[in-house]
Parts: sequence; structure tokens; C-alpha cells
Amino acid sequence: MPRFRRVVAMLCLAATLTLLGAVSLGVRSGPAGVTAQGEGGRVLVPLVARLHTPPVLWTGATDLDKPMMFHVSADNSEWADFQITIKYFAPGCNYRGVLDMSNAGPGAITDGQFSYDDTMFAFSGVFDSATTAHGTYSIRGIDLSISLPYPPYVCMASIAASGTWMAGRP
Repeated sequence: MPRFRRVVAMLCLAATLTLLGAVSLGVRSGPAGVTAQGEGGRVLVPLVARLHTPPVLWTGATDLDKPMMFHVSADNSEWADFQITIKYFAPGCNYRGVLDMSNAGPGAITDGQFSYDDTMFAFSGVFDSATTAHGTYSIRGIDLSISLPYPPYVCMASIAASGTWMAGRP
């Protein structure tokens, strides 16, 4: 018998003996498997991959009809990736624009509510039902350097905005 076939045969024998030993001893599996019980003994059933339910994407719009979105964990206990687009006006620059704000989170959802607040960006949300939610947002003192097509070509502005949002899930 060629050497390669002997090695393969030995590996097959080792795997078979390991499986028979586990079945005959009724070994319970660890986190990567489950133990099934039936008539006459236990059988080890390994899990190939853990089941993972991806987060649910909620999408919506602000009171100024700009997009917003966030994710909610499958068990509705955490939010993540909160993103919102706001309209702003910089009066010193005589300029209107849009600003994208986001926070990766995650954060807790407690009693159907969540919130986040730091020195420049805050938001909160309430789940009205299994498919709808609403909330508020606040942007405070975001410093922007705005490029202009005319002199002075660059204008510095501090942006502040607040409003409401509504979102839903599929």
C-alpha cells in the first residue's frame, strides 16, 4: 500500500474511533455542538456553524425630508450604526448644504427607547410598534470649512440643527 493511502487510512481509523468513543461514552458537546438523546444512548451532533440572525435595518426621514437609518439587533436589545443627514444654513457664508452625522454605537434599547448624547451630536428614539419608530436629533457646534467658488474661497462656520425623525422596518 502506498504511503499516502496508509496515512489516509490511519486518519479515517482515528476519526472513526473518536466518534465511536464519543457515542459510547455519551459525551456532551461544548459550545460548538449539541447532544441529542434517543433510545439507547446519546449521539453527538456537531454544529457546523453557529446560527446568527443579522440586525434589522430601520430607514426613514427627518422632518426636513432627509434620509436617516439605524440597525436594531434581532432581539431588539441594541441599536447600532445610527446615521442621519441634515440640511443646514451657514449665514456668515450665505451657504446652504447637507451634513451626514453618524454614530456606530452600539447602545442599549430599554423599554422600547434609546438615546445617545455627546457634546456635538445627540439623538433619541421610541419604538411605537414592531414596525415604526420616531425620535429627535440635535447637532451642536460642528465646525465646518466650506469651500466657495468665489472669494474668500473658504468660509468657516459652526453648524447647529435639531429636529425629528420617523423610521420603519420591513
